[in-house]
Amino acid sequence: MSKYARKIDGNHNEVVDYLESNGVAVLDCSRMGEIPDLLCQYRNEVAAFLEVKMPGSQAKWTRSQLLWLSNTRFSVGIVKSGENALETLVNRIFLSRRQKDSIASMLIMDKRDNYTPAMVEKHLA
Repeated sequence: MSKYARKIDGNHNEVVDYLESNGVAVLDCSRMGEIPDLLCQYRNEVAAFLEVKMPGSQAKWTRSQLLWLSNTRFSVGIVKSGENALETLVNRIFLSRRQKDSIASMLIMDKRDNYTPAMVEKHLA
């Protein structure tokens, strides 16, 4: 297991606690590696992965995380707080195919192992 698979963002537990206190079923996948941090189900109808990021953090994305993200057909949201996570599930604010394709293009053009939040965020805009 890589060191990235063992680390969680400082707001991770707050996000999980907030979601669970609002009736969301949460499976913590943060120790599994490249897949997003949380698998959530809201009201037995919306199931999605959520990647928790700390606001203002410079924690890098790994190439394997972004490869998974760009190739998956699952719904994925990127969240920064408990409130943001619940809003993402309620309003189904997930990455679009265009955003995933933009990330894939970045990975083709730039073969590094790690990517800064700024590098990724410009592909999500």
